[in-house]
Amino acid sequence: MTESLLGKRSRWGSVDSRAYVAGIPPLLPNVLSPQEMRALLLRTRIEEITQKLTTGFLDIDFSENRSPSPPPKYDNMGKRTNTREQRKKEALLLERQALIQRAQRMNPGFRPPPDYRPISVKKIRKIPIPIEKFPDYNFIGLIIGPRGLTQKSME
Repeated sequence: MTESLLGKRSRWGSVDSRAYVAGIPPLLPNVLSPQEMRALLLRTRIEEITQKLTTGFLDIDFSENRSPSPPPKYDNMGKRTNTREQRKKEALLLERQALIQRAQRMNPGFRPPPDYRPISVKKIRKIPIPIEKFPDYNFIGLIIGPRGLTQKSME
């Protein structure tokens, strides 16, 4: 019999205490290239975040050493919209979104988790307009376009 069956403690823990993450092999071959290893780490982090979001265990810091909370915000029904749990969940969703996009760029065949829905994040970019250099040019007409088509396509 093995030592763990005889009751002797093992520094590796019992067989029942092994962590299992769906989609991640328990043993990794040492022939993985650096890109394959990065892809596996991305997939592992995506699975970890997905598990946190589905179970509701968000690893929220309740200690006294945490950063101060922002001022409360309320919706039109008087319910608070920026609780600690909601902020943590939003941060995890944004991190998961970025990781899934990176994984899709690394491997076009990557399939995101079944509960994944892309979050539309409004992107803002400030472009300087050289009005002093070209005072006679109609920049507003160029931005808006005929019947506002250019502006609508940029939105």
